[in-house]
Amino acid sequence: MADRPGINGTALRVWLETSHPTMPNIVVEPQDMRNVVAYILSLKGRDAASGH
Repeated sequence: MADRPGINGTALRVWLETSHPTMPNIVVEPQDMRNVVAYILSLKGRDAASGH
């Protein structure tokens, strides 16, 4: 997800806050949302195959 074109903090928040028909709606506290977004963005550019 982190390496998809156009992904930034705003795009991730919108994606995480949008209802998805096959998944339950989960309410995430604002600070937790910031932490999740920061974590996902920290993965940008990592090579998923090597685990780095």
